[in-house]
Amino acid sequence: MSDFGPIQRRWRAFIAAHAPGARAEALFSAEPRAADERLLSRLPPLRISEYQRISSEPRAREWAEARRLELELRERLGARASLSIAHSQGVIAVGATGEEITGVGVDLEGAVRQLSEATLSRLLDSEEARLAKDAQASGLEIWTLKEAAFKATPDNTGTVLSSYLLKHLEQVNEAQTRYLQGNVQGPAGRTLPVEVHFWNGFIISFAVCVREHLVSTPG
Repeated sequence: MSDFGPIQRRWRAFIAAHAPGARAEALFSAEPRAADERLLSRLPPLRISEYQRISSEPRAREWAEARRLELELRERLGARASLSIAHSQGVIAVGATGEEITGVGVDLEGAVRQLSEATLSRLLDSEEARLAKDAQASGLEIWTLKEAAFKATPDNTGTVLSSYLLKHLEQVNEAQTRYLQGNVQGPAGRTLPVEVHFWNGFIISFAVCVREHLVSTPG
């Protein structure tokens, strides 16, 4: 689980493909540590209050480790960096870009998670289900890419995952690695590029919103 290099390189390549010249970094951890005084001293009161409300020790450790990675990336890329955090089963992922990017999204789920038929019916319409089948994408992969698109959208208040419509999806086989790439149409007709990777027993998805995505498409 300690080799994060390949997925970090995929993050940088993904951002470079859609926002040439933008700075991009990602940090991962599989060893979440509890919050200590040094970390808490660097957090605002609202963050500390958020931490104190977490009742599960494993979740509290994931939360604390995510804050450490967030602080490190903001030191590297600046306080106004676009940043997205995901954590699942003790693994934390934080993707960040410089302020050139309007929004980024990262989502992470253990690949063994199963979605019910009822959930899938709410998540996908018939055309999206066809696109997913053609690309041999699982329901969980679609879930994570929509979560990433949601996170990348600046004004996502009031939206739900079914608000993000899958418009294109294809399977890519590159250097003995299979991944998915495509785009999702979000609120106001924005088209958000997405990628989905299977990595060390996890599904991890990326999405990005650059300034030109903020212009609504006709119709």
